[in-house]
Amino acid sequence: MKIRIPSKTFLWGEYVSLIGGTAGVLTSKPYFELMVDFIGTQPEEKNYKFKNNKSHAECCILSEPLKNDFQSYFHPDSPAGLILKNLSVENNPVAELSFFDPYNLKGGFGRSTAEFIVASVLKNKIEKIKKSENNKNEFEDDLVFKSEKEFKDFTFKLWQSYRSLFELNKNKPSGYDLLAQSINLKLDDGSNSQIQSLTNHVSVIEIENNLPKINNCSWDLNLNVLLFKTSIKINTHEHLKALTLEDLEELKLISSTISYSYLNKDTDSFIANLKVFDNTLKDLNYKNSESLKVCKSIMSLETHLYARGCGALGADVIAVFYTGANSESLISKIQSQSDLIFIADIRGID
Repeated sequence: MKIRIPSKTFLWGEYVSLIGGTAGVLTSKPYFELMVDFIGTQPEEKNYKFKNNKSHAECCILSEPLKNDFQSYFHPDSPAGLILKNLSVENNPVAELSFFDPYNLKGGFGRSTAEFIVASVLKNKIEKIKKSENNKNEFEDDLVFKSEKEFKDFTFKLWQSYRSLFELNKNKPSGYDLLAQSINLKLDDGSNSQIQSLTNHVSVIEIENNLPKINNCSWDLNLNVLLFKTSIKINTHEHLKALTLEDLEELKLISSTISYSYLNKDTDSFIANLKVFDNTLKDLNYKNSESLKVCKSIMSLETHLYARGCGALGADVIAVFYTGANSESLISKIQSQSDLIFIADIRGID
């Protein structure tokens, strides 16, 4: 079984998502990837291995072969570890598992939610196998999801389950990133039926009557987007705990207007309202000063550029919106004056 989870970036609406407002979450390459090979029911004694894959300089593979104690694959206090906490080891199938992190354990782009998704799919698969009386050769034919409806139901339950882990938190995560990543994952469970991955898609998400409403569509503005990873480190968990949610209300309407502009393919309005959103975040002191300097420097390189920091305090990811075809030249200019790491080039419509 192979599960590929796209990276995620909040292109707009970070913070607003915490109060159920509209936000846009981009899914893109590279993928987080889980490989699971179910091989039987009797574990063999082998040492754990932690290795770097030399063919991917910026990635890391965690490989722990031939075990049936699936809880040990993830940190016990992580969302993935918590969802597997009550999974009984008794009668578990034995599997070799490898989890591929394209960011080499440096964080960002949805690793935690990707782990939670793969752990939940893995749990779902294991429980189905344990209920069946299939032998080893039939494991691969036992589909994780037998229909699109079953997959959609699973995604909704996944979001509920994820949110429930943070019930005691003052400001619990929105789960928007998890929704975007899960509905755009690629699943190959060894059968002829696959759930296909959708990258370079934007999930426009909001909460209505305590339920997520999702408009999932391709990136189709006549703008291109470059994504860069920064070296800025902040304690996102502590930052979210300290937020006063009432302060975020004034951002709701602005974010909704950005979403409306995007869905109506109004590029000028999209950028104009994105600027208003960022200026309001700056006034609320929800912008990292170092990130702001980087964005200002990027925008001085060429006209018709707009750069913004994405996510908590705009610290972790820089998105550069631009027109024109020569992305290589722009990437080179940006990297020549900063320590940013290029991640992805999202092409708009011609």
